[in-house]
Amino acid sequence: MARRPCYVRREFRIGAVADMSAYIHLKHALADAALIAIQQRRRAALAAWLAAYCERARDGAFHVALADVTRAAREKAAACRLPVPRALAADVQDLHLFTPLRGDAVALRPEFHAHAAYMRRQVTRLWRAVTRLRQDPALRVIPREVRLGTVFFDAGLYFECHEYLEGVWKRGSLKEKGFYHGFVQVGVAFYHFEKGNMHGARTLLRKGLGKLAACGPVHQGMDVREFRRRLAPWLAFFEGAGARPPAMPAVPTLPAVSAAPGTSRRRKHPP
Repeated sequence: MARRPCYVRREFRIGAVADMSAYIHLKHALADAALIAIQQRRRAALAAWLAAYCERARDGAFHVALADVTRAAREKAAACRLPVPRALAADVQDLHLFTPLRGDAVALRPEFHAHAAYMRRQVTRLWRAVTRLRQDPALRVIPREVRLGTVFFDAGLYFECHEYLEGVWKRGSLKEKGFYHGFVQVGVAFYHFEKGNMHGARTLLRKGLGKLAACGPVHQGMDVREFRRRLAPWLAFFEGAGARPPAMPAVPTLPAVSAAPGTSRRRKHPP
């Protein structure tokens, strides 16, 4: 007897592929927004706009008054002393996440509705990173690359941390490649952890710790020894040899330490 085609299964596969495609687009669009907002102060209001939208789009109400979002975004930007560029609407539209910013309302496009909780989490983390970068004076005296990597990592923007630091690692000097590669691998380890990939988490964290161990106790303003100490319980947890630590790890920095190891002269770096 001939087997009848299973149209339901085929439609399910097509739906699953479309849903994954929407998630991947959303992930990369939000990463692009984070890289813009963290690296370019004049365009950081993009994060304020996204945060304002997510605060108003609750309980499936994806259509939000555009004037309310714009007003709240301006207030958030002003609180952080961020300029609101004329091109803000263009930056939002370039993400291809929202309906055109015309008329009285703005809405997240339907294909992303299933991932609204993920978007809200990532945007909340991004706005936390932006506000810390602009308001924490201790960060201003460590090298830019470590400073930006730190705010990404500490905010839980692990994919974005990887996207930013991978470029730093690849174009860095031979002397610095091991340090930044190790930092990248630690960030990717926690990205895998949040996605439930424990094998990837323990493998990348083990590799990252190995590279950081070769950098000495302090490097580029980072307290490497303390960072490794904070990460050790996480490696034990990933390997099934310990309980989950109570809090996610943060990068310890030494503001009084300049980029050169072994010096203590305070040195300012541009934001």
